[in-house]
This record gives sequence, structure tokens and C-alpha cells, in this order.
Amino acid sequence: MKNRVVLIGSFPPPYHGTSIALEQLANSKVLNRAFCVKNINTSGARLITDLNIGKFRPIKFLKDILSFFALGWQMIVFRPKIVYLAIAQTRLGFLRDSLFILLAKICRKKCVIHLHGGYFRVLYENSGWPLKLWIKMTLSQLDLAIVLTSSLRDVFRGLVAEEKIVVVTNFVVNELLPTESEVEAKLTSIKFGGRSNFKVLFLNNLLVSKGFFDILRAAAILKQQSFPLEFIFAGSWPSLLEKNAAENYVKANNLTTNVQFVGFVKGTEKKQLLWDSDLFVFPTYYPYEGLPIAILEAMAAGLPIITTMQGGIPDVVLDRVNGFFVPAQAPEKLVQAIKELFSDHLLCANMAEENINKIKQGFTAQKYEQAFVDLFTKLVFQ
Repeated sequence: MKNRVVLIGSFPPPYHGTSIALEQLANSKVLNRAFCVKNINTSGARLITDLNIGKFRPIKFLKDILSFFALGWQMIVFRPKIVYLAIAQTRLGFLRDSLFILLAKICRKKCVIHLHGGYFRVLYENSGWPLKLWIKMTLSQLDLAIVLTSSLRDVFRGLVAEEKIVVVTNFVVNELLPTESEVEAKLTSIKFGGRSNFKVLFLNNLLVSKGFFDILRAAAILKQQSFPLEFIFAGSWPSLLEKNAAENYVKANNLTTNVQFVGFVKGTEKKQLLWDSDLFVFPTYYPYEGLPIAILEAMAAGLPIITTMQGGIPDVVLDRVNGFFVPAQAPEKLVQAIKELFSDHLLCANMAEENINKIKQGFTAQKYEQAFVDLFTKLVFQ
């Protein structure tokens, strides 16, 4: 009889890094062959704007209460060996999650948390002593704490025993990985400048803190300097406020022929969009950033990366090796980086090859799924 695992966290919709990773894990054939898996979805079912992250919402509070009772029910009828939790990085989110952890430990289950960001340490350091004490007490009960990159191990240092902190990186799904012939064609096109236009891509939810408005400001500067660039923004709007502000800016700065908002994309549509682009720009200052799956997907498509040193990004992007770092909220620095890559085909080709190889070697969905099978199997027999 297979051992049992309960996965708790935010499943799609909406689509974001945590929900995509959870969906991949829940649907994993490798994991489901090794374990019986049940899911408890804590999703609020809509994107949250920057201003509303971490704020109390009555409907979400009710959903969280139901999720807690759902875990209690699963303890009785499903009797899992392991409870896995994609832990939150806000005060209210952690208070909810701490109850999941304590219930799991009261029921003598192995408990694993997975941090999909880099903000948790800031949450801890900025808390008063009662919450700090509660965080330390709660995390001391854990059997395993998973982070996305090696540098993010520091988030849990002093809160979780070193030997219980492990790294499992994010991934790129198989359908977005290029074939050898696609790689060869892409590199040839870059080296010899075979494209008639240069496409700059932003792929993520359109939160202001993800830096998309800074790209728009850079686009306006480059338009004034007569650079023939096309800017494509793919992702969902968290609210009409951001959508209207962006569309008004585009009109006011005469960018309607240079800027496209194409909405949420997935599957073959996403692969085609990535493959047709020349550069990926992601100047995030989102405080909860971990290791964005969008950056890994862009790397798999051979795109040079322009981004910031937020979260675990510096563990995969090396300045002037496979991308450029720019300061957050600095459109003029974005302009400089875009212009340099636009004018240097050889540098773009070298970065493209570096990125494709890096993803194939260490960031596949198979490696991601197998890492969890190995970790869960080891926990069961401890």
C-alpha cells in the first residue's frame, strides 16, 4: 500500500509561481506512482493587487477556516504520512499556516514547508516579539523546509535546523523546452541578425512591483530615440486600475504601434511567444520574489535576461554572462541594457546558448518532481 501525502497551498486559478509549482507537483505521474496524493486548495481564486497583499479579506478568511477543517478531515479519513505546505510570507498567512503545521504535528505527521519566495526573513525580523516567538516555536516542529535556491537557505537560518533546510529549484515544463534543431536555428538567427524586428518580452502577472511600468517608461525613451523595438506584455491584470493606467500611458506616449498587451498565455501559445522574442526584461522589485518560473522559461527559449537582484534571481542569472542586472525602478538603466543587447548579436547569442544549456542541465520538471519523491520517501522511513 502506498504512503499518503496531503498538499496544501494555492492551486490555480489564479496562475502565479506558487500555484504553477503546486499544480505540477499534484499532477506529477512520478509522485502519484510513489504516493497517494490529496490536495487542499487555499487559493483566493483571484489575483491580489500590490496594495492588498496580506490584508484581511472576509471571504478568504472563511476559505482558510474551511481549509483547516478539510485538513482535520483528511487526518481522520485519509491518514497521510506527510503534510506538505506551501508556506505564506505575510503575517495573516503565516498565522493560518502555523495552525496547519501544529495540527499535523499533533496528529504525529511529518511536516514539510516549501517557501516559494525570499521575504519570510523580513517578515520575521519586522515582527514583534510575540510573533517572533510563535514563528520560532512553530518552525522548530518542522521535519523539512524547502527553499528555491542556495542563497535563500539564509531565510530559515536560526529558525530551522541546518540539516532540515534543503534546496529544490523551480523548473520548466517539457513542452517549453526546445529541440536541438530549434536551438540551432535560434542561435543562427541571433548571430546573423536574421530578424526584421527586435521583440522585448515581459511575461508575468501585471503587478506594478513586477516592474512592467518601468519597461513602459523605457519603451517611451527608446521610442524618442527612434529604436525599432516591439514590447510585448503577457500576463493577467490584477485589477482595472493597473490596466487603465498602462493603456493610458501607452496612448499618451504614442506607443500604440510599439506595445502589445496579449493577456495570459500558456502551452504552445506561450512557447511561440517566447521563441519569437529576442530579449526578456523583468525588472522586479516585488518583495516576495523567489525564483520566478518566467525567468527560467525565458532562459529555456534562449533569451538574454535583464532583471534585478531580487530574491533568488542572482543564483541563476550572472551579470554579463547570461543577462544583465539593473537597479529596480530605474527605466534609464533598462534603456542602456536594452540598447547594448540590441546592438550586440554575438553577446546575445552567447547568452542564449548559456541559458539554454543551464535550463537543460538543472531546471527540468523531471528533476523537480523526482526531488520530491526522494525527499518524501526519505521522510517516511526516518
